[in-house]
Amino acid sequence: SLAFFERQWSFHSAVSSWSDGAEDSEEPFLLVSQEELKLIAELRESVRADLREEPWAARWFEDGELLRFLRAKGGALGEARALLEKALQWRAERAREWDVDLAETGSFGAVHGAYLKASACALLGDGRLGRVCSDGDEAAGCDGGPPDWWIFLHEHLHMDLYSSDRFGIPISFNDFGGCDLQGCAREVGIEVLLRYVVYFNDYFLDCARQASRARRERDCGGGGGGGEGGEWVALHGGIVVVDAEGVSWRHKDDVKVFQEIAQVARFLHPERQRKCFVVRAPRMFSMLWRLISPTLDPRARDKISIVGAGEPLDPLFEELGPEKVPECLGGDFLGLPRRPKAAVPEGAFQAHRQRLAAARGSSGQLAT
Repeated sequence: SLAFFERQWSFHSAVSSWSDGAEDSEEPFLLVSQEELKLIAELRESVRADLREEPWAARWFEDGELLRFLRAKGGALGEARALLEKALQWRAERAREWDVDLAETGSFGAVHGAYLKASACALLGDGRLGRVCSDGDEAAGCDGGPPDWWIFLHEHLHMDLYSSDRFGIPISFNDFGGCDLQGCAREVGIEVLLRYVVYFNDYFLDCARQASRARRERDCGGGGGGGEGGEWVALHGGIVVVDAEGVSWRHKDDVKVFQEIAQVARFLHPERQRKCFVVRAPRMFSMLWRLISPTLDPRARDKISIVGAGEPLDPLFEELGPEKVPECLGGDFLGLPRRPKAAVPEGAFQAHRQRLAAARGSSGQLAT
């Protein structure tokens, strides 16, 4: 029955509706049109039955998740269904290939969250992660801690979630200028690098989903009446800050790696960002941008603001406030980890594994 869709329903949304006049709205609550409400129900029912019946798939049929796919395709039901089915099929294949149990949350983010929690209390003497589990052990909450490849990429990929924006969604920070994507891919393989990024972005969506529910509890008193899953609010687009300081000729090799990651993100994580601020961009970045921008979804590209090196960061400060702008950008936030800003040397992953093995041996730890 579509009866529950026939009333007006507010979503706390960080992305714009395709409805006229709502494209640039920054109001905390956006009114979802009757057309959107019906399309959400139609999309849910139109997806292939074998994908709907996957034991982990219920998460991706919640109203807020379906809304992401619909808005990514401007309300075109057939295109949204194709995008969603591609994402579900990809998740099913990778869950088997990576040996990850998605039954609890339907998301790879649960594994990432468990590894982050384990890493917080598993440091070597030099401040780097020390506990590991076997590469095949991908169960969320692995008692042995993160596997070697995750620890290596967590140390070398300059990607973090921190604090929260005014909607309660974590802020994403990417030090692109200090990162070496090509070097990371060379050391662990592009598939493993993609795996880490998928874990990271799924974890972001998990946090946004939790923020949606918290907002619903606060504003609606936890009452029922939403769609399937009881959703009343949907927060899924966050603020992304990309620091381009340090971008140089060596980063041209990162473009191909970025394109492969972006190709998956287009169908797996549509509407992932509300706004993206690329800041401190040197002249070299303009060349990379000409290569990168055609691979981005047009809606995602339209949400990107580029601030050149030496230009004021007023738009970023206005959006986040100084207390949530990282210290490296002139703000007051001090909680981001410090990582090496150099190219990843050849053989770095092998040396990393040897270091961890030696640490396990000296402390009596055994890989599970």
